[in-house]
Amino acid sequence: MLEPAAAAHVAAHASPDERAALAAVADRGIAPDGTGYHEFHELLVRASGNPLLTTVLAAVEQAVRWAAVEQDITQFDRDEAARSHRAIAKAISDHDPRRAEHRMRRHLDAALEHVEASGLLGAPMIPPSRWRGDNSDLPWR
Repeated sequence: MLEPAAAAHVAAHASPDERAALAAVADRGIAPDGTGYHEFHELLVRASGNPLLTTVLAAVEQAVRWAAVEQDITQFDRDEAARSHRAIAKAISDHDPRRAEHRMRRHLDAALEHVEASGLLGAPMIPPSRWRGDNSDLPWR
């Protein structure tokens, strides 16, 4: 997995402003539309300073946004993910790469468990509802 390594790198190398931004987003929690969730992951990969990782995870994150619309994500799920984000942000603020990597790995494992519980583990990452249409909501359009 790429993000656990990115979290470790950010914990070791992020600027004070990057650490503060991650903590602020984590503290705000996650809105029903996913705001906060996606923002946290985007800030983390941007803080990694790796343009290839940023590009790859931006594409993955867009697919996750689309797939999330078709999943049953409850307020409990959002609260659990927000707690996880706060734990990751704390490890990064504490300059603890090992703990940041561990917390990110646990966060991604929990997300995978949610996908599996939703019955979507074998489903395409980009939902069939997105296979046609103008996709005018893509950030690069």
